[in-house]
Amino acid sequence: MCSEAESKAITECILYMICADFHSVKLVESRSFNMLMAHLVLGYKIPCRKHFSSLLQMKYSTCKGSLRTKLEEPRSIALTADIWTSRAVEAYITVRAHFFDSSWQLNAYVLETSPSPKRHTGIEIAKLQDIMDDFNIGSRISVIVHDQAANMLSSLDILDSDRGWKGLNCVAHCLQLCLKPGFEIAAIS
Repeated sequence: MCSEAESKAITECILYMICADFHSVKLVESRSFNMLMAHLVLGYKIPCRKHFSSLLQMKYSTCKGSLRTKLEEPRSIALTADIWTSRAVEAYITVRAHFFDSSWQLNAYVLETSPSPKRHTGIEIAKLQDIMDDFNIGSRISVIVHDQAANMLSSLDILDSDRGWKGLNCVAHCLQLCLKPGFEIAAIS
């Protein structure tokens, strides 16, 4: 039989797997997953999806608090902002913070990935201010690296006038824009 301590450890491992491998919490309702767990661990009862959703929210809050503490140290923070589309054709915006710690180690953390506004206008994207305010880093933003999409350029104009945050075009994106037309030439591809 599975002890309470073993059950808790297994539940933590399942939660880690859900987070690390980007599984849906629906995994715990899967018939095949339940069969596997019943075979591997006699007496372990898999908690319901709602329980894992609650654990996931608590883990998120803990990690976010830890990240807020880490972000108190650097005097200057660079951000990257990117709007991207999932395989399900849903738009998201991801904001990452980059900084050097006191040991001169480069650190990079995702601050937030959230559904992107239906309309990718500069005004909507400029709501990045809310994310910076949430992490209390707005006064230490040195630059925001972004692609050259018109909506992103518009949002950086707004953020520059509101907060003095400067934008910088992503070199990799610039290079991609230069090379892509060349690779579409039949003789080159």
